Amino acid sequence: IFLGKLLLEQNESDEANECLNKALKIAEDNNAKKDIFEVHKTLYEYFKKVGNAKNALKHHEIFYSIEKEIFNFESDKKLKALTIRHQLKISDDEKKLALKDKEIYKLRNVKLVELNEKLKMINEEKNDFLNITAHDLKNPLSGVLNFSKRMQKLSDKMTPQDILAYSMEIEKASVKMFELVTKILDISAIESGRRNFQKESLDPEILAQRVLLDNKQRADQKKIELIFENNSVKEIITDRIALRQILDNLVSNAIKFSPFEKKVYLRIYGDGKVFIEVEDEGPGLTEKDKIKLFGKFNRLSAQPTAGENSTGLGLSIAKKLTEMLDGTIRCESEAGHGAKFIVEFPA
Repeated sequence: IFLGKLLLEQNESDEANECLNKALKIAEDNNAKKDIFEVHKTLYEYFKKVGNAKNALKHHEIFYSIEKEIFNFESDKKLKALTIRHQLKISDDEKKLALKDKEIYKLRNVKLVELNEKLKMINEEKNDFLNITAHDLKNPLSGVLNFSKRMQKLSDKMTPQDILAYSMEIEKASVKMFELVTKILDISAIESGRRNFQKESLDPEILAQRVLLDNKQRADQKKIELIFENNSVKEIITDRIALRQILDNLVSNAIKFSPFEKKVYLRIYGDGKVFIEVEDEGPGLTEKDKIKLFGKFNRLSAQPTAGENSTGLGLSIAKKLTEMLDGTIRCESEAGHGAKFIVEFPA
């Protein structure tokens, strides 16, 4: 692969293609996903440079598909690890709460009051968390239970179309539950400092286009047009996965709360710093909403326009990730006139 890249830089395209094709065969024989991804990415960048749009698009689709596969595999590994850590943390928190009464009798100074207030806040947050989680999981769990019972009861009468329809409903409910659990684990990892970041130089336009592509199906269902604008920002140094998660939360939120047949804008521009905007034509935010914005589990006055699920965690995660990447996030909005979220990073 390295030799192929070197030959491409020297405009030795025939020799480069031969090297890259050999590298691709070896990588495919060994199922080396990252090497396969690297070969197709190199060919995409080469064909894009020489203006061969057809071949560039072909290799872009392949390396994007492989990258998504690699990302999903690594995300599953992280999710399993976070689940175990979260379970250990819950157990540790319960032990600490069990020692609360004993500690109260020992502490007879100002620290007693501070500790008591802190434990009270943790306990209230835990109760809120349990109440909200139980409420948000109850409906999709009930759906899964009801549909599975119907399938068992009517199994001898169901057509393939019936089975497909029922399984799709079960899948929708499972996606809602998975999204909620994932966001809870994300916020837990961020707040506990277990989230690791690896900054690198990347093209924000490619990443932004992929976020829009990931959200296109949901936008199409509501006939919402996704519009991308880039004012010549070609490079940003940040954590790729964290930035993608920030943009995905903002774009999916914009689609979720936008009425049908509206527009959602994603803009990138620079003026000494790098700015990324996500703007919608939804109901906007009231003054009361603005006070609660970016808080955990906060539900705003606006409601999803097509019955979508809302965990109340997306904006909180976006804010925490942005700040951990040395950036800032703010919102400009008036009730009835849409909302614009602006993420700002050092150049």
